[in-house]
Amino acid sequence: MSPALPYEPTLDKLSLKELKAGEDVDDLFSLINSCYEGLFFKKEGVPRLKSVHELRTELARPGVHMMRVVAGPDKMMVGCVQCRDVSEDVGYFGMLSVLPAFAGRGVGSRVMGMVEARAREEQKRTMRIVVVDVQEHLIAFYSKRGYVKTDWRPWEGTPEEQERILRPEYRKTGFVVMEKSLEQTSGTLNN
Repeated sequence: MSPALPYEPTLDKLSLKELKAGEDVDDLFSLINSCYEGLFFKKEGVPRLKSVHELRTELARPGVHMMRVVAGPDKMMVGCVQCRDVSEDVGYFGMLSVLPAFAGRGVGSRVMGMVEARAREEQKRTMRIVVVDVQEHLIAFYSKRGYVKTDWRPWEGTPEEQERILRPEYRKTGFVVMEKSLEQTSGTLNN
């Protein structure tokens, strides 16, 4: 459950604030895990990230950029997103998380638009995401925004990790790879 917010930030002016090396990530750790609580395919009480150290290790990988989504004059964090380069012309985003108090209010869609605009500025031609295949609502969400399924990958974890994390009926779970062209078509952007 999310703590009560000290005030309701204005969501009409969202911005991305890139995490700096050595910056505290406890707030991101809590946010990401709160967004992954209660997923139907996971065992109850199993967090997305096991520790702050795990998050720091992920963020220390070359080319990984974690951004806080901030709103309002006080730059209150309402979400986060991770971006990285797959190749010279392919970008990736993941761990898109929005505080539960702001879910369903267009924050995720707007963050996606900002991430795609940033990728275009970096001359990326394609944006890629990876979604757990049983999250059909997310696959539909991304499909409506121009992403198409391009591949399926099996779960990369060990059988022991699957047993620790997944409910028994979802042990064959894998990942759908989705991509969206960022190139201009007919004078309009494809987003």
